Amino acid sequence: MNRASKICWAILGLLVLGFSDIGSSAAASQNLLDSLNSETARIVREVRPSLVTVESYHQQSSPTSIHAAVATGILYTRDGYVITAATLVRSNRIYRVRDHQGRGHRGRLIGTDYETNLAVIKIETTDLFPAKFGDSRKVKEGSWVAVLADGYELPNSVSLGLFNGRRTADGMMQLSISLSPAASGGAVVNSRGEVIGILTAKGSEIVSIAPQSWIPPQLGDRLWKRLETSTSKNRTTSHSGNLPPSGRYHLSLPTSGVALALPIELVEDIAEDLIEFGEVRRGFLGISQINLTPQTKRRYELHQGVVITKVAEGSPAEGSGLRNGDIIVHFDGKPVDGTQKLFTLVRSSKPGRKVKLEIVRQGRPQTVEVELGQIPEAYRPQTASLSPPGRFLFEPELGDLAPLRDEMKSENQRLRRQVEYLRQQLLQMQKELKEVQSQLDGDKGF
Repeated sequence: MNRASKICWAILGLLVLGFSDIGSSAAASQNLLDSLNSETARIVREVRPSLVTVESYHQQSSPTSIHAAVATGILYTRDGYVITAATLVRSNRIYRVRDHQGRGHRGRLIGTDYETNLAVIKIETTDLFPAKFGDSRKVKEGSWVAVLADGYELPNSVSLGLFNGRRTADGMMQLSISLSPAASGGAVVNSRGEVIGILTAKGSEIVSIAPQSWIPPQLGDRLWKRLETSTSKNRTTSHSGNLPPSGRYHLSLPTSGVALALPIELVEDIAEDLIEFGEVRRGFLGISQINLTPQTKRRYELHQGVVITKVAEGSPAEGSGLRNGDIIVHFDGKPVDGTQKLFTLVRSSKPGRKVKLEIVRQGRPQTVEVELGQIPEAYRPQTASLSPPGRFLFEPELGDLAPLRDEMKSENQRLRRQVEYLRQQLLQMQKELKEVQSQLDGDKGF
């Protein structure tokens, strides 16, 4: 048998084997689907007793008008502590908790944390099934997760999705998943039936549009360059930034396929503080800061850091000798790659903790030790946010949040001057545009 014949017989043999495997492949696929169904049902069966429906009622101004809100709750302890969403919490509320057996319990508010949109409610019973917690740090990107929620007196909703990873700034878990109503406070569960996170918000995406497309590109670039120069002179908070090039606006729009969840390790820390102290004890440094500009990075040969723009009077920062203009590069050995990162590092530390800050002052590296304080009540958000918790985690410690009337008045006056300056610049641009148009008309012989 020559070589060509051997090859033909080999190919024929592979085809025969392939056709013979079609039936077995179909059977294997069916077995895989059956296994997936069984595992999903097992997870729901194991987690379901640990979920409750939390209802919140509040009588409004009209005697016949009652405002009600519903969210999912997770049983934290056997003696009745429940973790749920802080969006339910308002003053003079009545809380009703319904367990998986349909029994109703009167709930008592223990504490709320609006920065993470979590609350703890207590019910008086002991025959409960607390959730089994896993380790969210072991979940790999691309892993399957399930979100189980219980609300509106409907059968518990089950959604399957993927774990995308953690956000760098605040460590929030990002999921690709489609959610049902009342999923806020729902349990994010791994393949072992362990709760690895609690759902807190849907994500958003940034879209870019150019509403002023009628402006000629050259003129638009010149206009934005002037606006960018004028605004960059007065940056005072971490939210200040350059205007987009070529007159493009960036909008944040909600998405239905992306959700955010708090890692269960953070949830446990928050719940323990709420149960013991009635509030979450967070560190406080007492500064305002902005991100490094490319020019500053090149000047000091830095890759990351934030610049202190203000030090609060009587704050831990002032007591440690930090000054305006200092560049914080590391927080207790961890790199500070932006204002959001520093804010998260400070807030995740407990009051009284001593940390070492590696800073650059006038081009010279130094190390400063700071004992963090307790965040003042004035800097705590007082209502629950309907946006992702990152909204609060990203806020500067001072600036817009500072309840200082004189500073707000000064800031208002500065903004008025800036608006007037921009108005003058626009008038000048209009004048130049008319001159250009006149020149164009002259060239055309009009």
